[in-house]
Amino acid sequence: QIDGIVRIGKEAFGNCSRLQQMKLPETIQYMGKRAFVQCRKLEFIEFAPNALCSEIRTETFLECNSLKEILLPEKLQKIGNRAFYKCLALEDISFPAGLTEIGMEAFYQTGLKDLKFSPNLVKIGEKAFFKCNQLEHVIIPEHVKVIEKWVFHGCNRLKVLEIPGEPEQIGPWIINRSARIRCRKGGTVDRYCQESGFEVEYI
Repeated sequence: QIDGIVRIGKEAFGNCSRLQQMKLPETIQYMGKRAFVQCRKLEFIEFAPNALCSEIRTETFLECNSLKEILLPEKLQKIGNRAFYKCLALEDISFPAGLTEIGMEAFYQTGLKDLKFSPNLVKIGEKAFFKCNQLEHVIIPEHVKVIEKWVFHGCNRLKVLEIPGEPEQIGPWIINRSARIRCRKGGTVDRYCQESGFEVEYI
């Protein structure tokens, strides 16, 4: 537990092989890239709810294989590329209301079982949830404008991806062929499904 800290530099706790828990105070404003990379015994991270940190940067928790729980700050706006890459034990996460962007491969091959996105989410990056094999049903918020390629590809248990809104950009192969997309009839998502050959059902 580090009280009063404002800034954590790049790779500051990288490869700390015995670190199991970390509590970050409300004063924290910045964490550098790979700050906790490959802390393989790290199980729990807690930000103070009113912490000032607005971004989880690239590869911050990459390959923290034992990470089971993280409590994110309410002011968080962006989760960067590969931020939780291969956090295999991570089964649940609560996204704060202000989160607008999830980066490329942010949750690649994690153990997430259920996703409840922020209603203000705008962008989901390439392969953000690639190979998350515990997911079965995902609902994308209506305000999402960009869904990049392969976002839920390789999620072998995914049955339904529900997209009630009208995104401006949808990349190829966002799901496996075995899953289906639920959307509004006649909208941009419906046309995407017809062009891509995905099974569709209507809201």
